[in-house]
Amino acid sequence: MARLESQSKLLYYPTPDAVVDTLTTWFSAPKAGTRLVDPCCGTGEALVRFAASFPTHPETWGIELSYARAAQAEKALDLVIPTSFYDMRHPGAWPMKSASLIFDNPPYDWADYFEMHHGDKHRMRHEVLFVETCTTKLVVGGHQVIIVPRAFLGGEKLLGYGQSERSARHVLGWYTDVHVYRFPAGEYEAFKQVVILAIGKREKYHPPTKDAVHAFTHWADEDTDLPVLPPGDGRYALPPTPKATLTYTPVDPAAQLRAVRQCTPLGSETYRRATYVRPLGAPFTPALPLKVGDLTNLLLGQEAGAVVINGGQTLVKGSSHKVIRAEADDATDPEGKYQSTHVTEREAHLPMLALAHADGQLEKLETPDQITRFMAQHAEALGAAVLGKNAPLYNFDPTPREWEIASRSARGLPILPGLDEPGLLPIQKHFGIGAVRVMKKHRQAIVEAEPGFGKTLVATLALEVMDKWPALVLCPGHMVRKWKRTLEASSDPEKPIVARVITRPVLKQPPTWLALRNAIEHAGGQVLETARLQVEAVSPGDPCGRRQVHIACDAVHTQAVAGVFKTLTFRDKWRDPEAGWKKMEVPPTLQFTPIGLNVEYVDRDEYTLYDFLNDYKSGRLGKKAVAVISFERAKYDAGLEVTGNSGEEAELETSGQIRPAVNWRWTRLTETDAEDLREIPGELVKKPACPHCGSFVSYVKKRGKEGSHLSRQCDACGTKLYQMSRWRRIGLARLLQRKFRHVFKVLASDEVHKAKEGSTDVGVADQRLLSAIPYGMALTGTLFGGNAGSLFYLLYRRSAEIRRQYAFDDWTRWVDHYGRWEREWTQDQQYVTGMGASTGLKRWGYRQKELPGVAPGVIRYLLPMTLMAGLSDLGYQLPPLHETIQEVPMNADQREQYDLLADIWLHDEVLPLIDEYSDMGVLSAWFTTLRFWLNAGFRPEEAHYVSKKLDVFTGEPKFLWHHDLSPVTTRSQPWLPKEIALADVVRQNMARGRKTLVYLEQTGTRDIRTRLQQALESLVPGGDVTLVEVPRFVIHHQPRVGILDASVNPERREAWVATHVPALDTLLVNPRLVETGLDLVAFSSLVFFEVTPSLYLFLQAMRRVWRLGQDKDVEITYLVYRNSIEADMLQRIGQKLKAALLLHGEHAVGALIEQDDDDLLREIIRERMRGHAAENLGQALESVLGTLATPPTRPAVS
Repeated sequence: MARLESQSKLLYYPTPDAVVDTLTTWFSAPKAGTRLVDPCCGTGEALVRFAASFPTHPETWGIELSYARAAQAEKALDLVIPTSFYDMRHPGAWPMKSASLIFDNPPYDWADYFEMHHGDKHRMRHEVLFVETCTTKLVVGGHQVIIVPRAFLGGEKLLGYGQSERSARHVLGWYTDVHVYRFPAGEYEAFKQVVILAIGKREKYHPPTKDAVHAFTHWADEDTDLPVLPPGDGRYALPPTPKATLTYTPVDPAAQLRAVRQCTPLGSETYRRATYVRPLGAPFTPALPLKVGDLTNLLLGQEAGAVVINGGQTLVKGSSHKVIRAEADDATDPEGKYQSTHVTEREAHLPMLALAHADGQLEKLETPDQITRFMAQHAEALGAAVLGKNAPLYNFDPTPREWEIASRSARGLPILPGLDEPGLLPIQKHFGIGAVRVMKKHRQAIVEAEPGFGKTLVATLALEVMDKWPALVLCPGHMVRKWKRTLEASSDPEKPIVARVITRPVLKQPPTWLALRNAIEHAGGQVLETARLQVEAVSPGDPCGRRQVHIACDAVHTQAVAGVFKTLTFRDKWRDPEAGWKKMEVPPTLQFTPIGLNVEYVDRDEYTLYDFLNDYKSGRLGKKAVAVISFERAKYDAGLEVTGNSGEEAELETSGQIRPAVNWRWTRLTETDAEDLREIPGELVKKPACPHCGSFVSYVKKRGKEGSHLSRQCDACGTKLYQMSRWRRIGLARLLQRKFRHVFKVLASDEVHKAKEGSTDVGVADQRLLSAIPYGMALTGTLFGGNAGSLFYLLYRRSAEIRRQYAFDDWTRWVDHYGRWEREWTQDQQYVTGMGASTGLKRWGYRQKELPGVAPGVIRYLLPMTLMAGLSDLGYQLPPLHETIQEVPMNADQREQYDLLADIWLHDEVLPLIDEYSDMGVLSAWFTTLRFWLNAGFRPEEAHYVSKKLDVFTGEPKFLWHHDLSPVTTRSQPWLPKEIALADVVRQNMARGRKTLVYLEQTGTRDIRTRLQQALESLVPGGDVTLVEVPRFVIHHQPRVGILDASVNPERREAWVATHVPALDTLLVNPRLVETGLDLVAFSSLVFFEVTPSLYLFLQAMRRVWRLGQDKDVEITYLVYRNSIEADMLQRIGQKLKAALLLHGEHAVGALIEQDDDDLLREIIRERMRGHAAENLGQALESVLGTLATPPTRPAVS
């Protein structure tokens, strides 16, 4: 009832007259031109009492929500606005810095305003909003009298969780003097009100100390004795204010109602998007001539309209529509009585070609075989008809200039096996030129080509033909050095590109160069010129930076200057698989000249964005300059920046280099320092000292302002002192977007599929760079991840057409149109098609997720801006690729425990626990054990899960599921069957002089790499090898096994591979570490010891060895245990690979392949729960995987 009464008064509780009279004694108005404002003035009595106490009669303004009270206030105050305080917050209504004193007694309640705090939405209090807004309305030196509940001082319940210091930090930071008192006895008890006298508003916010904040918030504790408001002595004068007024235009209710009636959602952007229907068969411009698969998708997606072939005798029209296939499982109790029904609905795209013949006969083609035969038979006629209306943007018709540039590109690269001269292959030249044509038309282009196609070379050519500089390359961390090397080696030899790898926006720590230059000058030298270079790494730890310094000095000081560089020798140490520990030293190189000496040394300072821009503007990089950054650096970074803008500081400001601000040393305060710091003379304190000479740094008075700041240079030695940069916690992408927009002209984003999500760090960085750079070129080997949703954000950022039809958060709507859903729920009645919840049906446990597959119509958005190719399009014969699926039988103990885990424990324990407690975590724990235990059976294993659901009464977990799995190896047979099979593969490869690359998943907390290394070193030596090319061969020595660990920095992995691989026979690695960019052509045999469930990862990893530059036959072996979870996963990978063929356009049937189910792991779990398992694996997979080794040639249609 109290709250209802409060709301009926519009939260109006006037300040007692006695309190107002006491408050007036604290202030004086010695000059005219002052202004008092009450943002919740009521009848204006408080402000009238304030104004009456001053002989100069200040101007009075009031804001009041109640029309009745506002009418009374108008009779007493100079200006009253009858509206809400929140209507006046805008500077156009109530000007900033227009009040001398604000009497702020706000409503005590929750406002209808919210703010985000740590990702959560929190409702705000009126008190907070009034106080913080009123601060902006005061002139500098103005005062705010705040009357609020005591909890406002630091009560977390009132201010919000984690916000207890909010009031303290605002008031103490904005005002020079703060007093806090409580209401007098008799008035305080009702609302526990306090008065905060916030005196003298500062020009800028000054962060308060921890002690001050603690003292302020401590007053919120009601057990703390807070003094009663005493009379003042008029010590605080009101500052004058500029001429201003309050502006408010009331809206007549009748006029507002008329305006609302005119509003309609029919004209909104949301309505337009929801109802937009693009004309079927509307013409468009594909980037390149179409393939037969493209034609199939265009016809089935109804994007080609009706096509006439056979001289007008046959009309062809395609379509694809969604159908829903439902499965219903009834659940009964132990007595057989019906309980509920679990329903699963899956969507599917059904294609159809309709043929209308001249004789009136109609024909439907609905099966994949029928459509495939028809498309193959009529590909040429269909292609001519479609291309007649949709001519390609680039029909392999380059201009003389474009072809001349392409012919000079890549001349500095090695000659490919079987070719007579270096340079790009013809299709690579066409793709580079085609990408430029697409960028000039759409501003964005996508190059989707299989790993090994040479996308880096294509992008380099595109930059050359585009001829807009500087350019920016975004790529994974381990590829930055490769990109730099390729850009410089494959560009025009006469006018090469100069590339620089940028590692940070600005430096994270002081640069060594500044201290070194000071040392050179101290030794008697003068730095004439300095230049920074980036070179190839000579060891795994080499930072790849070199600095050249030209120094002038006389003969007397030459040796002293040379001695400065003695400590700059670079030393590195690493372990070689064959030679053990190796060391390397790179000392500075000194060359004495007639005027001094030239020095080059290993530069450990990172190369920043400011360094690049400074070098480019100065001309040191030439016109054709490219900056290379990694995903990691684009996402987030920190650094420091110089202060000041003259002399040496101006030079450093362009590079973002800094010195440490100060060091801190203990000393006793002098009288001068004590006065500056407002401390007691002689007190032992820490003082700032120069980092170079150690002298204490003085404080300098601010000109025309209160307070002081540290001197910008040391008084003793003149060393510059600096501060944190505003960019210290910002990534390269954000820095470019905010500060260097349009400085770079072209963006090349490699492995762009990593940015397929809308709000991940990489996705946001991709968006920021696209908004800051006019032209963009996306490169990927796996644009399509099997699901339609994986395309949405990649295309949304690059396609204006998609942005017109979809909002940023329309991912679900996109999947509705082009993807497939699976929906699951449980209901209280048996399933009947078409029966919905409105019929009285009760549903619960509803879940929806996306399935693999995509509608053919999505090709409409891809073809205008995407250039797609496979390795077969190169016209270059790669070595043969042989794929083998080797099913390894388990040993008896392994099979017994596996069947127990896979079937009996699942159906007898896990599923009943889920039914009883609805805790799906136990299923995840079971599956993780099932998946990884097989290859770790040499050690004890625990299948363990503690329920996250707690008992209401005891607070304990509702259940615990636990089993122990014993090792399946014995003293007589210490090795697992797959370990033995892997050793056989490695042994045969060693006999033929081939290196083996082994992919495995368990490389973290469940690491099995050391175990595999031991197995190979024990099993490979001594084994007989009998091959056709090697009749009988015995391996006598242990294989040299290397392990590439995640601890190797991504940017150093290429150097690691170059250093270690030549001495290895076998490399054990998680495919995630080498999935993109790394050339592993030194290996010609690839073994998937464990199967990854990621299609992206699978496709990328398998192409690390079969690519341009490989000169041996490539063998890929998939090792799986027979009738196991691994076999299921490999089968699902094959099915997702079929779906991925759709967007390559290589196969006419690509869009028609039925998708069995969704995500690999979820589908495997589902089938295990139903009691199914993979059978006849080899026959099922070879037809799928074989297509990757022998794709059809291009073009199918010209």
